[in-house]
Amino acid sequence: MRKKKLMFIPLLILMLLMLSSLASKILYGTWSIMDSPKRIELFGRDYYRKNTNVEILQGDKKPKYKVSTLIHIFTGKMIYISEPKKKDYDPDVIYLEVGEDKYLTLVLSGGP
Repeated sequence: MRKKKLMFIPLLILMLLMLSSLASKILYGTWSIMDSPKRIELFGRDYYRKNTNVEILQGDKKPKYKVSTLIHIFTGKMIYISEPKKKDYDPDVIYLEVGEDKYLTLVLSGGP
């Protein structure tokens, strides 16, 4: 009985990693949960990486409004915008938090 319980823990960890990887693939187009996404779909529009460099934003430049959903929280990658979301307004730029005060900038591309 004890061996079955011990086998359950690694299996549970493996299943959580697989679920996180699947969520990352659906949201960001990459299987790796450690890799930065090339594209994010948000507000029904596609946002693409501006560049591969991670920016350090502090003080007034730091984005203030979190728009992450529960699934973004599950993957550990929070999404922020600089201005509050309005009813008929989609922001041109979103920020993906990759570390403390470190953000990956993604810009709007294409139409609705």
